[in-house]
Amino acid sequence: MLSFFAKKTIYIFLLILSALVLPRFVPLKSCYAPIWSPDGQKIAFTCDSLFWFGRQVHIINLKNKKTTRLTSRLNSNDPSWSPHGNQIAFTCYNESSSTGSICIADKNGKNLRELISGDSSCCPVWSHDGEEIAFSSYREKKRNFYVFNWKNNQVTKLIKKTEQVNWCSWSPDGKKIAFEYIYETTTDSYKSKICIVNNKNRQETTCVTDESIGGGLPVWSPDSQKIAFTTGEGIFIINKNSSNLIQLIKNFKDYNDDFVIHSSPLWWTSEGKYLAFHTKTYNSFTDKVGIFDSKIHLMKIDKSEPPQYLAQGFDSSLSPNGKQVAFSDNGHIKLINLDTHKKKPRIIYPLIR
Repeated sequence: MLSFFAKKTIYIFLLILSALVLPRFVPLKSCYAPIWSPDGQKIAFTCDSLFWFGRQVHIINLKNKKTTRLTSRLNSNDPSWSPHGNQIAFTCYNESSSTGSICIADKNGKNLRELISGDSSCCPVWSHDGEEIAFSSYREKKRNFYVFNWKNNQVTKLIKKTEQVNWCSWSPDGKKIAFEYIYETTTDSYKSKICIVNNKNRQETTCVTDESIGGGLPVWSPDSQKIAFTTGEGIFIINKNSSNLIQLIKNFKDYNDDFVIHSSPLWWTSEGKYLAFHTKTYNSFTDKVGIFDSKIHLMKIDKSEPPQYLAQGFDSSLSPNGKQVAFSDNGHIKLINLDTHKKKPRIIYPLIR
């Protein structure tokens, strides 16, 4: 029989060993989905941790590296900055319920409150003038996008005539909204196409793709003239008037047999010449795709160059000045300079896991 002193010594040894070794294999804190503040001084992101259950929204100040835990609710994610950068909307979950709601807080974490309650609401997106917040919700027994208006505190369906919308994107000039319209669903899949509606009346809907092309996750170009989107065949770009359809990536293995397209949203560089997309490494032994094998690439939209490898990671986003990219890699939030992307990415949070 071991003595009390021996047991205590072994316990302390194992505790120290786990603190040194465990983080290398099991992330004690895993962070992802970084979103830049409009002024480029802060980044909001979501973290999972073994020290508390669920997900929490954090904010890091890039100047002093000070990190603030914005939320204390069980499971909070999908942060979205207001256009002025003074507030953040996010998905939140009550401790007594797993049904998602939309919450809002000041950038310092104060004035935290529930804005939209229940109905599996998630994924808030601010309008460019800050007067509305679009969000996904399972109202009317179908997934759709709705809008909360700050002036009248009313919630209305984003696109009145559509039955089901899976994704929406405001054009940079604020005049139009592109969305993924789901026109057919089955038990385990759905069919969708890219449509546009005028932001003023939201009555006249024009679909820029048809059933033969489909499409999802539409993202506007910086000049509000083009829309990039993904399909089962790869990545496409089309003008807002449905002309000049370009297939940027012909299929999931067009340039490299080792990757397939990741479902993370696309993004344009600030001058509109390149499009960023994400890939995952294909594992032929397990027939599975690992999230930690994800990579970020840049593709010139005139297709004059093959895709450029930027970094290993996913959930990337471009800084407001167009010079840096924030992304997640193996549980860390990292930064890399876009103009000198051959430099090694630097970790900004957490420095130690």
